[in-house]
Amino acid sequence: MNPKPILLSLSLLVAAIVSAHQDFWRSKQFGNVRVTIKTGFQYEEINKCWIIGELTRQLCQKLQYKENIELYFNHHYTSTSRPDYFISFGPGSVLTKWSDYKPLEILKNNGLLITEVNRQFQPAITLKLVEYAIKNQQQIKQQQQFIDYNDNYCYWRIRTIDTATTRAVTQTKISDIVNQVLDTKVYRDGTTFSNGKEGISYFFQSNRYLIYNEDIEGEKILLRTNNVYQIDQLKYANAIVFDTDSSFYYVSERDADDTSPRMVIKDNLGNFEPFKVVKVGANKISIAFFGFVQRNIEEQIVLYLIDEKRIIQSLDKAIR
Repeated sequence: MNPKPILLSLSLLVAAIVSAHQDFWRSKQFGNVRVTIKTGFQYEEINKCWIIGELTRQLCQKLQYKENIELYFNHHYTSTSRPDYFISFGPGSVLTKWSDYKPLEILKNNGLLITEVNRQFQPAITLKLVEYAIKNQQQIKQQQQFIDYNDNYCYWRIRTIDTATTRAVTQTKISDIVNQVLDTKVYRDGTTFSNGKEGISYFFQSNRYLIYNEDIEGEKILLRTNNVYQIDQLKYANAIVFDTDSSFYYVSERDADDTSPRMVIKDNLGNFEPFKVVKVGANKISIAFFGFVQRNIEEQIVLYLIDEKRIIQSLDKAIR
């Protein structure tokens, strides 16, 4: 059998899948705060944005601010890049080139708009921007103007104050009132456990993400990390927690001592889609992903050995 037609068919299938992929929006309301994220897959970044929305609602309460606030997170998920931040007041502040510079329909509220373009969104940074915007609302109305922004796959005409100012705000020291908000505990949205009582999830507190197990005795902290890139709960309340796109922890329900060291995937092949995590037998976990090898899309499978707390970087190479 001639393999060339088969390879050609597979290449066309991959191309069709890639071309069919489309970004999407998700929105959620938190009091006077509306959060919208544009992304490409069901990343954990969505749930993290909901945490930011709840924290922003609490900050508004502390500052006694009752007007509308829009948080728009444009998720640059394909790679790490320099983040950008924009602050404006009023609807119609983001015009897109692909719709003849018409305003984004998802941003309708007449109020403060904080727009972020980044691969990872950090609560402390957003709260700094919100606090500044609330305290300088009149100044923002006077100074904002439209600029052309053509970066990170965004082709916008966006209304904002000077971006040098917004970037400087993100570098300022965290204020006492923002620190108070960051110290509150906010759980991952929609946390559910298989039997209603046990499982692994996380909450945000004190500017960190705490992975925990809940059983009849209550919460047990299993891991503290600065970021959650992806979390996959497995059978028997065990989980794989990715803190980046190339590193993870194996977390066991039994005790924090059973949590693995930080395991590093040496080459993720430029993969930016969520990992496919499957428990294989009793003591092995496969982590599959696709990436580019010499311009070809190839699958890679990493194997984690639970008992040995060891990673096999490439199952294919190990078999060969």
